[in-house]
Order: sequence, then C-alpha cells, then structure tokens
Amino acid sequence: MFREPSLWVVLFSTFLAVTNMGYLEPTLPVYFQTMFKASATYSGLGWLLFSGVYASSSLSLGYCIDRGLSPRLLHAIGLVTLGIGCQLVGPATFLESIKSIWLSYFALVLLGFGTSAVLVTAPPEILRCLEDGGIGEPVKLRSGVSGLYQAASSL
Repeated sequence: MFREPSLWVVLFSTFLAVTNMGYLEPTLPVYFQTMFKASATYSGLGWLLFSGVYASSSLSLGYCIDRGLSPRLLHAIGLVTLGIGCQLVGPATFLESIKSIWLSYFALVLLGFGTSAVLVTAPPEILRCLEDGGIGEPVKLRSGVSGLYQAASSL
C-alpha cells in the first residue's frame, strides 16, 4: 500500500493544500493592512472570494468527477493553480512591480479553486491507490481512505 508512489504524491499535495490555507488565514489580513493600507473590510472581501470560490468549485468539481472527469487530471490542474496563486498572492520577487490588491484578490480566487481541486480529488485517488495496493475488503478500504486523508490534512 505505501509502496505506491502516487499515494505519496496525493498525501503530500493534500498536506500542502491544507497547510496553505492554515498559513494564509492568520497572515493575510496583516499583509493586506501593511502592504495596501486596506481596512478589515477589504481583507474580509479577500477571504470571501477565497471561501466562495472554494465552496462553489468543490460542489461543481465533485459533480464533474461523478460524471467522469479524471481525478488525476483535476488534481494536477489544482496543483498548478495552487502554485500560480501562491506566486501571485505575495507577489513573488519577479512580480514585485505589479503589486496590487486586485492581483492578490485574483490570487485568492486561484487559491480557492486550486485548494478545492486538490482536496476534492484526494479521496478518489487514495481509494484508487489502496485498491492498486491490494486492499480489497470494503471496510478496510474505506477506513484506509478516511484515515490517510485525515492524517494528511492534520499534519
């Protein structure tokens, strides 16, 4: 089971997505206030964008996966989107000249979608990895998916 390399990729990317959310939540309001002299209203608007996109895309992406969209493809798109969003929210040093609050808002939209894409696709991918690893009993399989997903998101 743990010899499956794709399982480690899914677990690590789940860890990264949850860590990204946990890191941004306390630091982003301070960043908005110091960099853009933004009020709490503008900081809250950023979190509203992140949360709204996360919630709506979680529902729509789950529906698309149920209808046959490849979880692996969506997982990869989510990781790329997370990477781009992390580069823009700062922004990265090579983007220092275009620093604006609207760029940060756009980055939060990308981060909301990317986080959703990674976290929605993780359980089906863990399930596939465990099935490939030889765990065929339904109870053990579902318990393994739940345990691994919770462990990766709680690190």
